[in-house]
Amino acid sequence: SDMVRATKVIQVTAILCMVSAAIYLLTIATVNQSDYHIIIRGGKVIDGTGSPWVYADIAINDGKFVKIGSIPNSASATTVINATGKYVTPGWIDVMDQSQSTLLYNPKAENKLQMGVTTSIAGEAGVYILNKYNEFESVPPHRLGSYFDNLDREISMNFGTYYSADQARVDILGDEDVDPTGEQLVKIGDVLADAMKEGCMGITTALMYPPSYFWTTKDLKNVSKRVAPYGGRYVSHIRDESRKLLPAIQELIDIGTYAGIPAEVFHFKNSYQPTWGKLVPKAIEMIENAREDGLDVAANQYPYLAGGTGLSSTLPPWVYENGEIQAIENLKDPEIRKEIKKDVYAGNSTWSNFYESCGGWQNIFLNKAFNPTYEQFEGSDFTTIARELNVEDPADVIWDIIIAAYPERALGIYFFVSVDDLTDIQLQPWVSIGSDAGVPMPGKIEGHPRAYGTFPKIIRYFVKEKGVLTLGEAIRKMTGWAATRLGIHDRGVIRTNLWADVVIFDYELIEDRATYAKPDEYPVGINYVIVNGVIVLDNGMHTGKTPGRIIYGPGYGMK
Repeated sequence: SDMVRATKVIQVTAILCMVSAAIYLLTIATVNQSDYHIIIRGGKVIDGTGSPWVYADIAINDGKFVKIGSIPNSASATTVINATGKYVTPGWIDVMDQSQSTLLYNPKAENKLQMGVTTSIAGEAGVYILNKYNEFESVPPHRLGSYFDNLDREISMNFGTYYSADQARVDILGDEDVDPTGEQLVKIGDVLADAMKEGCMGITTALMYPPSYFWTTKDLKNVSKRVAPYGGRYVSHIRDESRKLLPAIQELIDIGTYAGIPAEVFHFKNSYQPTWGKLVPKAIEMIENAREDGLDVAANQYPYLAGGTGLSSTLPPWVYENGEIQAIENLKDPEIRKEIKKDVYAGNSTWSNFYESCGGWQNIFLNKAFNPTYEQFEGSDFTTIARELNVEDPADVIWDIIIAAYPERALGIYFFVSVDDLTDIQLQPWVSIGSDAGVPMPGKIEGHPRAYGTFPKIIRYFVKEKGVLTLGEAIRKMTGWAATRLGIHDRGVIRTNLWADVVIFDYELIEDRATYAKPDEYPVGINYVIVNGVIVLDNGMHTGKTPGRIIYGPGYGMK
């Protein structure tokens, strides 16, 4: 009937209208929706493998590299970065960070991002966070899950950490010079194994300092073996970086060999003036030989002639054998102080004597006094400070400052490395880059320029000024090699399907600006930093974004 026919016409017309509308909306959506989140156009791409640069465009979607090569001009992106005349590299990896206890309180990590760091691996000094009394307390393995959860995607850089064997030791034995029982060693091993299962990347020691100094090699071998099933590694601030550098390297090699795990030297150096140019070639040879014998052993370095650490490093370890509180009492006792001086000035020390290492107090500078009486002298050497205070022996000034600062840890800058040794170490292909510095607590600054300048300084000094590294090799050390060394297989090079961490910089302009006098100056020449496909540094300005992820170790989630 006509009525039925009319109804059908109306229905068909309605359907056609709906289809047309859908096609129209789809067309609009297609036009408005970009092909990619980010396109980086026209840059000189250094991929992180050590290869020279090539011209290439890079497209990023959902946090990952999705296309590398020639991307047609018709392709659209939410953000297009013109990298003409700039270098485009993977994000730089700080293999020796110290942010494990501060990143929670300074998640933007601006000093790291400003120097191109997109991933930091921490943990030499143990994982501690503030309690309700505003004091730092140890984070045991069963609390690491919530520690990591509080950081993941709340931070501006990627972050992972080792777990300190020293932290586990102190939690079980205290900070005194005691030998653990067999049962206590098993407990320490249990803590370290649990930390691996919670996502830590390996274990650390800082054997130069008490109470870590009190470890025996035998006990370290036993506890290190406990992390082997979880893909852990042993990384150490070795027992001596001065006269006994070679035995200290051998101890690290022995521990790694016995435990069957990779081993790494933190901030490889020779900090002993009388043996400059002599010990480093031998130490390099030892590491090369161990590698030839099948041990996965390597090292990292920061590119400065001075180290920065506690003023307590000027004291022999026996001062601390009954713990830190008793050590402060020892320093107050004039008779004990005489004994300490005998040890310091005797020569041929059996411990890492920084007075000898630096060639005198004139090469040791006050960094942080943590006491108003002495803060005016920050930046001066101790020979000068003693003269201004009319104190005969600079050692007395140092130790008085330690007492005045307690419970804070007074800090010094120690000039004890030679240019030739620094360069010889950096030239080794198995040496990666670690700043040995963290993000500062809010409102504070880090006192050593390495916290603000390490990575640009590698390029400025070793590539541009000295010409001993190619730019491709310098970038490999900061990226591809660092990631490979750490077992991070989804970052570190520019390849499709890997996480898009990127640094874009101007080779002519890039340089570090931080000095010992002004340690918190940001570098120049870094234009963009991208973390997991999100721009975090835009023309040198922090965007406030927090796309950083936790980098879990290989044992994460294992039973």
